Amino acid sequence: MGKELVPNVQSEFSFLEFDIKYVYVQGTHSNAQVLTILDVYSRWQLAQYIANSIKSEDVINLFEQVFRPILCQNNSSSEMIMDRNLKQQSFRNI
Repeated sequence: MGKELVPNVQSEFSFLEFDIKYVYVQGTHSNAQVLTILDVYSRWQLAQYIANSIKSEDVINLFEQVFRPILCQNNSSSEMIMDRNLKQQSFRNI
């Protein structure tokens, strides 16, 4: 069989995708691009960026906004911060 376009995911936030679409802006008679980050399982829109031109830095910045360090407290009130190195490793190959 051919390669599947949509991965078989079993839970929310286990697989994310980004999508770039062109839209026509009638008021300026020009095109814009819309970058969207989606959760594949739920199809929830996690973030969106709209600009005349989208570059790789814009994609990285949007993903960084979604995955910025998360500060939370557990039952024993100790704080956990998501490791920034994990984010950086994810974007090295872009």
